Amino acid sequence: MSKLRLEGKVAIITGAASGIGEAAAKLFAEHGAFVIIADIQHEPANQVVDSIGLVRTGSGELGKYGIRVNCISPFGVSTPMASKMSNLDISTLEAKGNPLSNLKGIVLKAKHVAESALFLASNESYYISRHNLAVDGGFSVVSNVMSMVKS
Repeated sequence: MSKLRLEGKVAIITGAASGIGEAAAKLFAEHGAFVIIADIQHEPANQVVDSIGLVRTGSGELGKYGIRVNCISPFGVSTPMASKMSNLDISTLEAKGNPLSNLKGIVLKAKHVAESALFLASNESYYISRHNLAVDGGFSVVSNVMSMVKS
């Protein structure tokens, strides 16, 4: 494995029982982070905890302590939860979402979003805080531009 990008860091991951949160929790743990998991789905969350062996809780105003807080807003990701809610299998959900995507030829997966979170948590984004990273293939920008052009 390459260098541990999150060694000595603490990550708080919400929605970690499945999908993007689960992928991020596992990836962060693989990169040496101490992972705090939060989710309302208790049993699946415990399974994730068991798979990486880490759990704690935490909160507060963190910037004054040098702790960065960021957010990721992905385009639609076909996760187990989305599949269950829509009563569609994951491949059908991906097929339905693809025509709406701005970035053609790529299907956004939970792992892609987790890798974006890994970047935000690593020293490679050392001075990035209070940032919302849109992992949407340009959808949010193109959608806004197109609505302005039509007006």
